[in-house]
Amino acid sequence: MPISRHSQNVLHSPVHAASLTVASVSPAASRPRVSLLGNVTVFPVLGDTPELAAIQACYIAQHPDARWWLPGPREPHVVSTSVLPGSCPS
Repeated sequence: MPISRHSQNVLHSPVHAASLTVASVSPAASRPRVSLLGNVTVFPVLGDTPELAAIQACYIAQHPDARWWLPGPREPHVVSTSVLPGSCPS
């Protein structure tokens, strides 16, 4: 006993034809992350970044889906951390 309308339509079609659409939203990696304006302090070596945990927490608070792209020791990509003065609470 097919429950879905789609299954009922397929069963009642003389040739049992079906048309399906598979779609998804844009992946999170394609969304914009940040636009920088003003004076920026760049920390080229991740391990030398002061208050790194606080910076990451501030960023994730604004971009929760970006937690998968936070830099770490096992990550294959290179990241430079930048902070705008006053952009994150102390």
